Amino acid sequence: MTRAVCIVFFWGCAGNEGSSVGSSDTPVTASDTVTLGSTLSSTSPDPSAWCEPTANTQVFQCSVRLEKPGPAGVTFTAAESDRRIFESPGTQDFHVFYAWGLLPETTYEWDAGVGSGQLTTGALPPSLADLDVDVQGQLFGMDAVLVYVSCGWFVMLDSNGRVIWHQESGLYDYITDGMRWSQEERMMLTLQDTPFSEESQSAVLKRDLAGRDVLYLSGEDLALRTTHDLDVWNGYLYVLGREPGAFPFTEGGVEVFDGSKRIGQWMISDAFPEEPSIELDHLNTLSVGEDGEITLSVYNRSAVLGLDGDPASPQFLGMRYHALGDPEQLNAFDDPDYAPVSEVLFKGPHNPNREGDSLWVFDNESGWTSRAVELAMNGDGTLTERAVYSAGDTCPNQGGAIPVEGGVLVTCPMSHSVYLYREGAAEPDWTLTASCGERTVQQVSTRGYPVKVE
Repeated sequence: MTRAVCIVFFWGCAGNEGSSVGSSDTPVTASDTVTLGSTLSSTSPDPSAWCEPTANTQVFQCSVRLEKPGPAGVTFTAAESDRRIFESPGTQDFHVFYAWGLLPETTYEWDAGVGSGQLTTGALPPSLADLDVDVQGQLFGMDAVLVYVSCGWFVMLDSNGRVIWHQESGLYDYITDGMRWSQEERMMLTLQDTPFSEESQSAVLKRDLAGRDVLYLSGEDLALRTTHDLDVWNGYLYVLGREPGAFPFTEGGVEVFDGSKRIGQWMISDAFPEEPSIELDHLNTLSVGEDGEITLSVYNRSAVLGLDGDPASPQFLGMRYHALGDPEQLNAFDDPDYAPVSEVLFKGPHNPNREGDSLWVFDNESGWTSRAVELAMNGDGTLTERAVYSAGDTCPNQGGAIPVEGGVLVTCPMSHSVYLYREGAAEPDWTLTASCGERTVQQVSTRGYPVKVE
């Protein structure tokens, strides 16, 4: 019999003959030995649903076998935890789920309809014992925030500051922001930031919720030396980089990958071939929007660039717009599409994100206190300020301004702080400070990313 299998981790569904990725057809029962500090029991000797531990003590792999093809789901409940529901809408008769976003050392009841059971998550790693978390207020629009902490871990922290997921850093260099959470793929993305790396080896890593390496690029896979930032969209990977040579005296650009295959490359000179100091135009952050638009910031030009990032588009990697935040830079690039009328809107920008006619930018340097700004991209070519959200401190390095449902998530890495503001609010609804040991410039939570457990 040919059995359809749905793998609900990140790669979709497939019709495999009697097999599933990363799981066994043998149910786990109460008599089985379970390692990794987790315990597990099942309610029947031959269940149609079972859960197994993974290498991550806060992640379980759960399988559901149906009598006939259809959707499936599994619900996790515990007294001190938020209710977690994982669903697969596909029409298969065998489904596999990652159950995640679970508290450590907590007993959960799980129910998949065709079977149920109980499991207990394991303890956090001893190296997270020095984690110091302070939260105030209440999260909205998300379940958790992902940050990097200097004891060498990425952690997801819920509204109460509790760790609901952890992962070792892998390639990540804490000085700059070579990290990203992909909600689309439920994966952790990291890169080796070569200008600041002792090994100076370009590398990119995608790792799944259970700690499995899904994609690794290095050496000849990459034409550019990896720098600062990366993102994914619709299965494609976008990596910021620079030509080989002494940083910063090399030209910057973007590489696009389909799996391990490089399918496109854009350099800043493609858009501004007459710019005399193109090798000094420091591309420092990259984001990809819901429609595949690549948004880049040019640090020393106080500029934001928008590119068509959809490989299926005839204009793939063509320039969509060029926006300036500082009137003094009006002559740096020819004919900006958007520019301020008189006042400085942002300087030394990071982490731009575009939503419709709103451009979000982390403004590092226009004032003593850094801020996230929402800007209107007007039809007459002007760029005007819509709203401002304080980062609470001077934040010269990196920073985050990520729009979320109903507001914006703001990060100041120098103070290890993340702020969640409601749209138009002067004060944040929720604040987070997370670090390991003494909070210094060398121990930074580089950017907070919004997370939904689903």
